[in-house]
Amino acid sequence: MGGIREKNKRRKAGGYYLPPLELRLVLESAYPNAIGEAALEVASGEYDPETIEDMVNQEDIIDRALTLISPEDGN
Repeated sequence: MGGIREKNKRRKAGGYYLPPLELRLVLESAYPNAIGEAALEVASGEYDPETIEDMVNQEDIIDRALTLISPEDGN
């Protein structure tokens, strides 16, 4: 996730490309695809995406991702 944080950082102008709210929206839009990918990988595809979704909490996952991606200095 640190790599994503670095990619989101503007080198010359400073700051970040995506503010936290927009970053959350990007993560929310990517979530269904991530669940589909997880369904293929977990237990060699034993679970379908709906089952995986029932096993995890979307809000917790997105919050954790934001914590890991967000700038360390809080900006």
